[in-house]
Amino acid sequence: MMLGGASSAPIDARTNEIATFAVEQLKHGKANFPIKGNLQLAKVVSAKRQVVSGTNHILVVEAADDAGPKTLEVTVWEKLSCNVKENDAAMELTHFKLVGPAAEAGDDQWSKAAQQGVAQLNQRSNSLFPYQLLRVLSATPLNDGSSNTELLVEVKRGDKQEKFALTVKPAADAHFQLVKFHQHAAEGPATS
Repeated sequence: MMLGGASSAPIDARTNEIATFAVEQLKHGKANFPIKGNLQLAKVVSAKRQVVSGTNHILVVEAADDAGPKTLEVTVWEKLSCNVKENDAAMELTHFKLVGPAAEAGDDQWSKAAQQGVAQLNQRSNSLFPYQLLRVLSATPLNDGSSNTELLVEVKRGDKQEKFALTVKPAADAHFQLVKFHQHAAEGPATS
């Protein structure tokens, strides 16, 4: 294992234990993850480890709730035993994102956030053709101390399909506010 670099790791009992920990953290609302019903771990798809001040376990897992199966990328930081203080957890979920399957625009929390973000994007646009949300490709909470989430969305305007990164934040009455946006890097120059 290379210091600082992530390398492949076996999917063993310890990896499954860490994946179960991550899913439990998401299930109990530790990371503002939208769940419909009971989230359950199905399997670990891949595992990497990165030596830091402890170990980052970077896992791709399949899980399911009442809305169906989800593929998630999670990072769990396992602290060095000398850094664990009394009443402090030895592990911490530090990152997660939905990586597949792409969610069709529907009624889940991230689809609603994306629909509201696209509506606000249309208000800022001077085009005769409004953007129409096709699907949410990923939802990644930002680890910047805010409650902002970056949504990668696929939209259609006229005959053209584009991808945008929308940064949204929760607002009153279960609404979301568009903080900033830009076309996905593969699509063209940034806009905000």
